[in-house]
Amino acid sequence: MKKQPNPNNITSLISQLSTSQDNATLRQAAERLGDVGAGNAEAQRALVQLLQNNQDEINRWSAIKSLGKISTGNSEVIQVLIEQLCIARIPSRRLAAESLGKIAMGNAEAIAALSNLIRNSSDEATRQCASDVLDCIGVKNQEAIDALIYLLYNSSNYTRKKTIGNLTRIDNGSPETIDVLLYILRTGSDSYDDYGIRDIAMHYLSEIAVGNPQVINALTELLHRPGSDRWTEQSRKIAMGGLTKIETNRENYISQMLQFLQNSKNNSEIESVVGYFKYLSISSPEVIEAFLDILRKSEDKNLRRQVLIALRKIATGPATPNTINILNEQLSIREDPLERGMIAGILGNLGAATTETINSLLDILQTDFKEPEYIRKREWIRSEAIYSLGRISTTNPDGVKALNGLLETIGDREDLITLMVAFGKYGAGKPEVIHGLSNFAQNSSDHFMSGMGMFILLAQIGASQHKVIKTFQVFLALCCLNLKRFLSLGKFLIILHQSTLEIGFQSSKKTPER
Repeated sequence: MKKQPNPNNITSLISQLSTSQDNATLRQAAERLGDVGAGNAEAQRALVQLLQNNQDEINRWSAIKSLGKISTGNSEVIQVLIEQLCIARIPSRRLAAESLGKIAMGNAEAIAALSNLIRNSSDEATRQCASDVLDCIGVKNQEAIDALIYLLYNSSNYTRKKTIGNLTRIDNGSPETIDVLLYILRTGSDSYDDYGIRDIAMHYLSEIAVGNPQVINALTELLHRPGSDRWTEQSRKIAMGGLTKIETNRENYISQMLQFLQNSKNNSEIESVVGYFKYLSISSPEVIEAFLDILRKSEDKNLRRQVLIALRKIATGPATPNTINILNEQLSIREDPLERGMIAGILGNLGAATTETINSLLDILQTDFKEPEYIRKREWIRSEAIYSLGRISTTNPDGVKALNGLLETIGDREDLITLMVAFGKYGAGKPEVIHGLSNFAQNSSDHFMSGMGMFILLAQIGASQHKVIKTFQVFLALCCLNLKRFLSLGKFLIILHQSTLEIGFQSSKKTPER
């Protein structure tokens, strides 16, 4: 029985390349050498001979691909592949270019050959392949950069689409690169037929042209371009995002965005502007006035909610009488509990809450939320209302009274936990808060929650207060008489101990004379 050759034996594979006349055997041996012959000079020479001497195109493809796997940095192999760029048929040229991309990193001769291929080839796919390879091996190489710029000026939009990314990866923001992208911005189209080439150019300009006045002007023009088709709207959104990244003049950015808000009838676009102002925490009387105008005029509930979310972040006061009047007007006419809760919270942030504001929040907490739209958001809505009352309590005594009243009426443990946190965050140093929590800690039948009330008193409101210390003594005495309360205390004991130490340490730093 004839012994079969070892498929992993490099010598055996090389022998097959030089002796076999069977194309299938030659291809198999060439492909296998690409898997096992990395760095082997004899294997590389055998594949080069197959490439140069064999007339079967598929055998040559196998040799080219395997050379790209095992010949990293080999100057002789690189020269052979460069020759293929000039003399081989188009499919072999593409494969040679791909293999050069793997083994010729930074090689000046390979970069020059690929650059010439871009300028001289009439085959668009080959030029695109050369562009992809230069993206790999031509980083910061001026010849490669020039070749890709030439390709952007002299190719179809299909090729431009990929070449833009290749260029911006090897040249990050030179004037020549910005110029060619601006050229595409002015002459290209954002339609499907043109592969969205203008939008792609805008995307990359927004990454590499921060502060560039020409790019800012071009994006501003596109932002205000009229049209209601989806391609134009998409282009405006991309221009909006680009300006957000590259416009360094804050006043000019605000002015352009506000002008856009005044002219736009598209809720999706308006919502994007609102989101950018919120993201950048841009707060100015003009911005707040524009948001309030949207709040008054828009019939889109989701847009109004987004405006309120943004206002909650940026409207921190002091507020103008007009702002307060509009918010109070909206509070009285809106029926959506989520909107009413957010409006009331904003009034609390501005220190402009009234009895009506507080009552609106209390009404929300008494709502059953049976509608499907609100069932999933029930806990969030109630938490927002409680936190809003907490914020109001910092400037309005009625807010403190409302929170103390909730301690006696709320039965839901989740709501009580939220209420405790609101007390801890907003009630420090207020005698009414201390009184209410002290009564709750001593009298609540929910031992776990009474322990949490005691923790809030000690850790976050005022452990040095006489009323708090006395309440803690009573609480300890009750724990000794009631096993469940004692076990609840155990859950908090370590936290209480650590918090008391921390409070004592902070007090000693503030008053060293003690």
